[in-house]
Amino acid sequence: MAFFVVKGGGDTYKFTRAGNFTIDKLGNLVTAGGLLVYGWQDYGGKAQPDGTYKFDTEKPIQPINLYADDFNKNKRVIAAKQTSYAEFAGNLDATMPIPADLSNIQPEEKFTVPYTVYDALGNSYDIEIQFWKASADASGSRWDWRIDNKAGYTVTAGNTGTLTFGPDGRLIDGGTPATPLTITPDAIKGTSAFNVNLNFTKLSTYASDCSVKPLSVDGYTTGNLVTFTIGSDGIITGVYSNGQMQPLGLLALANFDNPSGLQKVGENLYIPTTNSGDFKKAVKPGSENVGALSPGTLEMSNVDLSREFTDMIITQRGFQANSRIITTSDEMLQELVNLKR
Repeated sequence: MAFFVVKGGGDTYKFTRAGNFTIDKLGNLVTAGGLLVYGWQDYGGKAQPDGTYKFDTEKPIQPINLYADDFNKNKRVIAAKQTSYAEFAGNLDATMPIPADLSNIQPEEKFTVPYTVYDALGNSYDIEIQFWKASADASGSRWDWRIDNKAGYTVTAGNTGTLTFGPDGRLIDGGTPATPLTITPDAIKGTSAFNVNLNFTKLSTYASDCSVKPLSVDGYTTGNLVTFTIGSDGIITGVYSNGQMQPLGLLALANFDNPSGLQKVGENLYIPTTNSGDFKKAVKPGSENVGALSPGTLEMSNVDLSREFTDMIITQRGFQANSRIITTSDEMLQELVNLKR
């Protein structure tokens, strides 16, 4: 049997099995009574090769703060990820006319595909790729594309290209431009230029409406902490407004030689006694003979209330029906007695 480790200001460690924790105004993870919940917060800032997070459980336990700590700094905001890749899929309409003047293409002679990319700070940039048919004959067709400057950035390389399609409408060449698109943000943005590798290998040209859309674009803007979850492994995971998640801490557990010897001190709290044995070392859930956590449940409170209410109503209705049957039978017997008289 294991216990969460909690502590008040200047107090000694106390222990509880109640995991109904909340966040106070300073970002501390606290019990219902306001005691600080202890654990670890240093995981090196990145996932292991297998995608898991390894917290340094050899370090002393500390109060868990979901807003900031010495190892991860500001945890209320998750950093942006710079866009580096954009893949497109769809069709370019083979019936579109070839522009009369390729140096002055009109809006109705081209097809524009918008998508959004992000720099290292999370600033977003709306990019537009313009496609138009440049030539066509019995051997296939050629389409050109271009990305122009817009407010907030300039494109300095990799912003033009050619796609070659065979007579069957399938792409032959130009699907993976050798030069990546280079986007240079305006100086006021406070960040440097970045490259985006484009992929057009999933494009076709058939006699059907233009339908090219971004299939996969990596990168995302910054996100603010919205809520958190606690897994069976004790890892507290923050959920952010941009859809990303990151670990915020790892809960510590304590076990005792004789848990039944702990002394109750109220509010679901216990302290060690000579009978229980001392608190020696905090361990992570699922290790050193302590079990995993059961998120979303409280001990002795795992009854399905809706089911119990339903069963109660069914029982009550059955009792009422049986009572009426007995009453009716009694009245019939009474009438028979009266008839005999």
